[in-house]
Amino acid sequence: MDNRRYRMVVTSGLDYVSTGAQVDGRLRLWLKEPPKGYDVAAFAEGRNEIARGVTLDHDSATGTSGAYGRWRLRETLPGGTWQTTLLIRQAGDGPTRVQLDVEHLPDDPEALPVPAKTPRLAGSLLDVLDARDGLADVAAKPQVVEAEDVDAVIDELCDQTRRLPVVVASTPHGADFDTWLEDTVDPLVRPLAGLAILYVLSPDAETRFNRGLAYHRVYGGGVRTYLPGVDPAWSADGQRHRVMSRRMITERPSHARQILAQLPQRLAARTPLPAEFDSVPVMRTRARGDSHVPELERLRVENGVLSEILEEAGREQRVRADEIRDLKYELRKAENNETLLIAEYDEQYRELHRTRTQLLALQKHLTATGAGALAYTPVSVPDDDPESFEELLDRLTGLPRLHFTGYRKVTLRSNSTRRPTVPRGSA
Repeated sequence: MDNRRYRMVVTSGLDYVSTGAQVDGRLRLWLKEPPKGYDVAAFAEGRNEIARGVTLDHDSATGTSGAYGRWRLRETLPGGTWQTTLLIRQAGDGPTRVQLDVEHLPDDPEALPVPAKTPRLAGSLLDVLDARDGLADVAAKPQVVEAEDVDAVIDELCDQTRRLPVVVASTPHGADFDTWLEDTVDPLVRPLAGLAILYVLSPDAETRFNRGLAYHRVYGGGVRTYLPGVDPAWSADGQRHRVMSRRMITERPSHARQILAQLPQRLAARTPLPAEFDSVPVMRTRARGDSHVPELERLRVENGVLSEILEEAGREQRVRADEIRDLKYELRKAENNETLLIAEYDEQYRELHRTRTQLLALQKHLTATGAGALAYTPVSVPDDDPESFEELLDRLTGLPRLHFTGYRKVTLRSNSTRRPTVPRGSA
């Protein structure tokens, strides 16, 4: 399934009224500035025609279920309509939530929607909303983590209320931190504004971070994406959180940027919205009436608006049908994968049972031969040995007096057959 829709959902650090004022101001600025350049002198309830083929719908309500305000921009272009929806919502004593969606609604029922890019509006909103997700701040640019901030970042990774992934970047050994941040990390994570929590570790923080997350480390200029629900004490959990190597980032930056954005985009589109959004009604706005227009003309305009609403509903229905079809396909794949994992688990369990039986037999044999102390002495294994040849090669870049004369591709292909050994005393 393509990541066709951009979706940002954050909690505003401001109250509902202040959030509404900031959202209104930033939206006007975004619409007025190039490349759009629309006339936004006034927003009124209902439908606002702000340019040829461009409408801005606005509605709001306050009641027992709370309050909401919503703006929907529709820009009709050849091939379809680009729709941007901005919603603020506050229910009961809960915080104010902000949702921003951008999606393409094609005219042709057989055509696929064009994937939406991250709008500049997202970063503009994050700059003024004091946005949060669980314990973490959500910013448009990566936040620098110093050594004293590491414990708080680890708490954010383990926070059960977190919805967004956390993307953590490290710095290559010997590289200038500010240059790496400005020239490499900033462009790499730019499409993730509003889709992820962004951090870059200072060199001092990196050491402490990896000491606290032995199974979830990131180093050597790599970038790791931490999904919600990190368990630092479980080694197997580390497999859930993807790592992108420095080699990929520096040699193929555009490709790396695209790959890094895919998972946060997919999670944003699929993660259920907070419950308070469920009670917001479907938006169905009409053009405002003019008392000076003759009745027949008013009815003609009203009929045209109703026809347009039906067309819009049809386009949205087709897009939602495509999404449901894709989700059903993903569900079938997940069910098939679950069956395979169950079979693999059973096989591994049987192998573990055989290994434990053999270990007990060997311990009994050693005890019978007078080597009982040796039989039950734990074997110490160094924690810092590389787990793969890729990790070993990345470490070699930090040893300026050591030159690797082999072939990197051949070495990486060996990952599936053997574990690397750390060179000792090479210079």
